[in-house]
Amino acid sequence: MNVKMVAEIAYNISLLLALCSLFVIFPYNPLKNNILRKMTTGLIVGIIGIGVMLNPFTLYEGLVFDARSIILVVSGMFFGLVPTIIGGISLIVFRIYEGGVGVIPGITVILFSVIIGLSWRYFRFSKVIIKKKQRVIEFYIIGVITHIAMLVAMLTLPWETAVLTLRNISIPVLVIYPAGTLLISLFLSYQIDMFDFNRRLSESENKYRAMFDSTQVGICNTALDGSVLNANQRFYEIIGYSQEELKTMTFADFTHPDDIEKSKGYLL
Repeated sequence: MNVKMVAEIAYNISLLLALCSLFVIFPYNPLKNNILRKMTTGLIVGIIGIGVMLNPFTLYEGLVFDARSIILVVSGMFFGLVPTIIGGISLIVFRIYEGGVGVIPGITVILFSVIIGLSWRYFRFSKVIIKKKQRVIEFYIIGVITHIAMLVAMLTLPWETAVLTLRNISIPVLVIYPAGTLLISLFLSYQIDMFDFNRRLSESENKYRAMFDSTQVGICNTALDGSVLNANQRFYEIIGYSQEELKTMTFADFTHPDDIEKSKGYLL
């Protein structure tokens, strides 16, 4: 196993994970369908891809390896068609600019990664991401498939070069790249889970608020010390106090004397 390649690719993947952490600071909702958002995401995918391509492992002059395949397959899986096409075109243009004997296999790897990622999104996204089934297995398998395709792309090199290349990179590619694909896919899937949880929570709160405000039953929420947190309009009408007045009161101020001790028991 090429130890230097392992170190360089591991660095590339760690750089990707660090960039993914930006989604915690600047959350991105992969479930939204906004064309401007998609185009912006595509540009970001391209910039990140070029960033990792600037830190490659060079096997031979003009034949380099980096984590672009991971970026593009994950982009296809999670961000969809527009961001992935924009990102893929950006990386193809940059790879042509770099030149060297690896241009054709490099472009082939980009195309394979885009196709595999988008195909998975079309056939499996709903079942795996939305329904949360077999994520680890699916993400790892898609990483293996993508990087078998990467090895196949090396056959576009002259035969002797292709054989030497496959001899040097096959084990690192099939060990490290799928693991990197798995880690980044899990990170983004948990990001989707967070958005989905917040959406459901917001919907639940809105339903509760609608019921709270529209019911003909008086409702009042109090803190443990008895102070009033909020009440609905019907409650104000029943007790005859305004919202401002109620804020200065505790439940004991508008509770029947016979019920005060019993009510205090509920606060414990």
